[in-house]
Amino acid sequence: MDGSGNSDALDTLPPLYAGWLREMVVGPIPAETKATCASCAMCKNGGKRPAVLSYYYEPNLKCCTYTPEIFNFLAGNILADTGSDSNVKSGQRALELRIARKLAVTPYGVGATPKFNRLYKNSGTEFGRNPELLCPYYNVEADLCGVWRYRNSVCATWFCKHERGAVGMEFWRLVRLWLNSVEQSLARWCVSRLDLGEQALLTLFAPPPPLNNAVKPKVEAVVEDSVDLKLYRRQWGGWLGREQEFYLECARLVNNLSWPEVVQICGPQTQILADLTQKAYQRLVTDQTPSALQVIPLKVLGKQGDYTYLQTYGDNDPLGVPTKLVAALDYFDGQPTTEVLQTIETKTGLRVSPKLVRKLADFKLLVRVEDE
Repeated sequence: MDGSGNSDALDTLPPLYAGWLREMVVGPIPAETKATCASCAMCKNGGKRPAVLSYYYEPNLKCCTYTPEIFNFLAGNILADTGSDSNVKSGQRALELRIARKLAVTPYGVGATPKFNRLYKNSGTEFGRNPELLCPYYNVEADLCGVWRYRNSVCATWFCKHERGAVGMEFWRLVRLWLNSVEQSLARWCVSRLDLGEQALLTLFAPPPPLNNAVKPKVEAVVEDSVDLKLYRRQWGGWLGREQEFYLECARLVNNLSWPEVVQICGPQTQILADLTQKAYQRLVTDQTPSALQVIPLKVLGKQGDYTYLQTYGDNDPLGVPTKLVAALDYFDGQPTTEVLQTIETKTGLRVSPKLVRKLADFKLLVRVEDE
C-alpha cells in the first residue's frame, strides 16, 4: 500500500526490504499511486474514480482487515525502534501485548491467531468491512499502520490497483513471493543461530505424522483462542521467558547481513524467484507496444460522461475507455498493431496512440496473440 505519492516505490517500502530490492533491480520502480492509503480508492468516497465498483471497503478498515506474519527479525526491529513517533509506539505496544498473550508466538515470529484464520478464511464479502478482522497493529486513533516501517512482504507489496495493470500486478506478485521466501529462510536461519536447545528444535522441526496414521481434524468451530502452554514451553526451550530478547537478537543478526550473505543463506528457490522478479521488472519499465493484439469479450461496468468503464484483469481495477473507442476495439483481431491502427483511423476517424494501445494491453482488454 502506498499513500505517499512518491515516484519511486522503493521510497515507500520497509527500509530493510528496499535495500534488498535495490540490489536486485537497476533503476527506480514506478510507484503505484492509485493504491492510496490516505484516500483509499476502494472506499466509496475515496479516490477520484466514478462509483462503478460493486464492492467497497469501509474507510476505517480498508484492506487492513488482515493480520500479518511478523517474522522474528521484523518483531525485533519493531521492539528496537527507539523513535518518539506515537504511531510506532502504538505498534510496539500491540506487539508486546501479543507476545505477552503467548498466542501464535513462536521463535519464527508472531502470527495470526487461529480465531482470526478461521474468520479470514470464511470472510468472503467481509474483507475490508468486518471490524473483527482489523489488524491488531493498526493504530485506530491515528488511522495508520503501527508497524509501517517493518511490515511484512504481503502488506508491503499488495496493491488494489496498478498503474500498469496486469503487468504491475505480476511484478509485485513476484516481489511478494521472493520477499516471503527471504523472510521464511531468514527466520529459520535465526532460529538455527540462536541456541534454543535440542528439544525445542525437535518440536519446531518435527516431521508430519505418516499418512497412514493421519487423523482428519473434526470440522467444528472453536469459540475462543487458547494457548497450549506445554507446547509453548517446548518450542521456546532455553529462551522461554526471554521472547522479546530473542526477537531483538534476530533483528541484530539479519540487520548485519550483506546482500550476498542473504542470497547465500536463502538458497536456490529464493534465487529463482529473484531472477523471475528481475524479468518482470524489465516488462514493467518497458514502453514497447505489442506487435499484434486481439480484443477479449468486454464487460461494461458503467458509463460516465464520454467514458465507458470496463472490467479488466482484476475486479478492483476498472478502466475508463473513451466510449467512441470501445466499438473500434473489435478491429484488434490478431493483425499487426500498426495495420489495425491505420484501419481504425481510416474507417472511424479515430487516431489511437500506441501509448493507449499499450495501456489497453496492460489491463488485459487486449491480449497478445501468443498469450491468447
